[in-house]
Amino acid sequence: MDVNYDLLFDLLRYEKNKDDLQALDKSFFSSLIDYLQSKESILLNSQTKPAEREITRIQLNNVKKLIAELYDRREKKIINLALYKIKTGSDIIATGSMLDEEKMFFDSICLVLSKYKSSILDNILDNKMPFAETMAFPEQKARNEPKKLSAIASLRFIKPVPKFLGADLEPYGPYDEQDIASLPRDIAEVLIHKQHAEEIVSDS
Repeated sequence: MDVNYDLLFDLLRYEKNKDDLQALDKSFFSSLIDYLQSKESILLNSQTKPAEREITRIQLNNVKKLIAELYDRREKKIINLALYKIKTGSDIIATGSMLDEEKMFFDSICLVLSKYKSSILDNILDNKMPFAETMAFPEQKARNEPKKLSAIASLRFIKPVPKFLGADLEPYGPYDEQDIASLPRDIAEVLIHKQHAEEIVSDS
């Protein structure tokens, strides 16, 4: 799936105009990241002309606004589906248009809504005092919570990289094959994605 500005604009338009959650390609997130990183690499390239860099910066800002609005609209639809499922008790909820991460979000919301409906409303209807407690998912949290990454990454270069300007307008490089350097993580991730370098991970 090739992601670009026009595609994102169309996806948002469809999501706005349709009541149902619209299906997305299963590779949408990975393709989206590739697209964003390609734009970031243009900004980081010291050979990029100032005019092109400014155009790319504006494009990137506009794209991120589209992504945020697309996410918000899909999020609201998923929450409404979860509310409908809990209120009606229906097991026939179409989740085929959800991406894997969205399905996990949907299932988590349903679990929380069901718990609090049972502990509050169902107790009241049964002439009992309602109660509520904070829900915790220790096993799921430990399994899914990403490790916090340092703002600086240590890299070993596997290809020569010419001198370039970072997003902070600071010059970096040049680097030869097998050189080791500590760089801001946003720059490091672009270099790793482009297979110019690999991260040196500490055992500690």
